Amino acid sequence: MHVLLIALLALDRTEQRETGLGFREPTIAPAVTPIPGSGLLSEPYPVPTPGAPTVAPVGGRFYIVSGTGGQGLFLRPDPSTAGTPITTLPEGTRVEAIGEDVPGGDYLWRKVRAPDGREGYVAADFLITAP
Repeated sequence: MHVLLIALLALDRTEQRETGLGFREPTIAPAVTPIPGSGLLSEPYPVPTPGAPTVAPVGGRFYIVSGTGGQGLFLRPDPSTAGTPITTLPEGTRVEAIGEDVPGGDYLWRKVRAPDGREGYVAADFLITAP
């Protein structure tokens, strides 16, 4: 009797190993919306995964270096005050945002492209939106 029970338990464990633990990635079906008055449905569009970060892209937005007291703003290779700056951007320099903002240390860092084409991170506190 015990041998039969052990054999059944061993068989069940083997099946679990072959099929996995039964965990699956959640899938979300594309959503469709009705087009009012047409009786048609719109094209499917992706639905965000719950809990996924939703950070708006900032590429193509322009900013002006401001509030540095005339000292300029360091363009840094990483979103941190550690390490040697790439260059100093003078007050009034126009930069283009090319990435997402990154929190780190005492600042919110923004990835930017300087007028000379060099790219790096600057503290967003010292940028104002360009007109």
